[in-house]
Amino acid sequence: MMTKYETGKLSAKGVVAIPVKVRKILGVEEGDKLEFELEGERLIVRGVKQVSIWDVFGSMKLDKPLVDVKELRDQYREGLIADDLQRRKNLEE
Repeated sequence: MMTKYETGKLSAKGVVAIPVKVRKILGVEEGDKLEFELEGERLIVRGVKQVSIWDVFGSMKLDKPLVDVKELRDQYREGLIADDLQRRKNLEE
């Protein structure tokens, strides 16, 4: 089904003002990006919304518990210190 909403005029720089009704239907606002697709002689325009990490937070199901990065860092440092102490001990012997 094709619906004609309004017409726009192309400027010399290739700029087209998108009618308010069409912007509302696409759900786009100032600063949003648009995606253009050519289908024969037909132009399809879609609004492209940027997705924030917070929009998808919690959407993945994990089979393992989350890891505390600070705890991992501390364990790694403890391992480095233990290795260094062992090397020093070996050099003294």
